[in-house]
Amino acid sequence: MQRTFNLFIAIKSAWGADVHVSTRTGMIENGGHHLDRRNAIRKTWLAGWYGSFKFFTGRHKPMRIYGDTTCGMFGETDMVSFPVDDSFNNIGPKVQCIMQYVLDQNYACGGLYDGILIVDDDAYIHVLRAWQFAARMFFAGVDYAGCLRDDPPGTFKGGVAPQKYMHGSCYYVSMKAADAVTRHGIKEFIPDDVAVGWILNTPEMAWYHEPAIWPGPAPVSILKSNRWLSTHKCLPIPQQGIPSMYDVHQAWKDSNA
Repeated sequence: MQRTFNLFIAIKSAWGADVHVSTRTGMIENGGHHLDRRNAIRKTWLAGWYGSFKFFTGRHKPMRIYGDTTCGMFGETDMVSFPVDDSFNNIGPKVQCIMQYVLDQNYACGGLYDGILIVDDDAYIHVLRAWQFAARMFFAGVDYAGCLRDDPPGTFKGGVAPQKYMHGSCYYVSMKAADAVTRHGIKEFIPDDVAVGWILNTPEMAWYHEPAIWPGPAPVSILKSNRWLSTHKCLPIPQQGIPSMYDVHQAWKDSNA
């Protein structure tokens, strides 16, 4: 009997991030509590996903005084919030909480999940291709996969070596890799994707570069005639000629007409 593969899709979102305009691009970088982004995802690519998923945010008010997470307090039953600051500098701790959440769910359900796909709330995902990609990684014994980046030496890791990591818009981690990240921990002020790459840069963790993941900064079209499985960056409304998430979704639908 062939073994099945169960994937959990974790969508990094935000609750309390303020709206601000990038001084570099002149574009809106954060949209309040990102409800517009979550709704765009719900109405587009997520509508075709029938597996497990959650949106994850940091703390917001009111926050329950007990437990580690809040869920569904504002009519969003698919959202979980953690008691960490909801800012760019704290995405790392948030991702650590995400992995711990899935590990806890996995333990409670007796090993329900085989891997985690972690994506940004401004990424468009072709869910069937993403599931197939994650399943290939699982059965091949890969622990960490995505769009490999090899940045120049920086402040992280003391600037000793180039920073190798998978771009944070869409990457896969095995349950073994998630356990390693949570045991190590991620501090604030370190980009989550850089931190995960540093933690998993060990001989025990198998890596894989997936060329069908597009990191941006502007999205590509995901069509029936190509192989892209994710694209970044797609906001709910088009900006300066850059397609919105709805535009990317419509292009996919048109290519199948």
